[in-house]
Amino acid sequence: GKSVLARCKFGVAVCNFTDMNKITTFADYRVPQLLRSLSVLKYSSSLAKRVDSGFEIDIFSMDELYIRASTVQAVDILVDKVSLQVSSKVDLEINSVKMDWFLWNIGEKLDR
Repeated sequence: GKSVLARCKFGVAVCNFTDMNKITTFADYRVPQLLRSLSVLKYSSSLAKRVDSGFEIDIFSMDELYIRASTVQAVDILVDKVSLQVSSKVDLEINSVKMDWFLWNIGEKLDR
């Protein structure tokens, strides 16, 4: 049979989530990378130097936590701002998961 994700893509009821607005962004590498390139996120000079040199940031370090938490906060703010602009024009729910997907895809396209 099809995977759960494949079934979700085609709208099968198994993926009829009613609480998607409670889930936040996935703060992996791509979204923070894009937000930084757009000057949405600003790193300290020491963190920027480490990231720009390709230095691997330690898991659970304060730097990693800063980047991930800042990404979550930035995406939540973007969701709020976009929702305010869009809500009166179209019937479309904007949430962090959708915003993450949108930003991730932009980052992927820019990286090519």
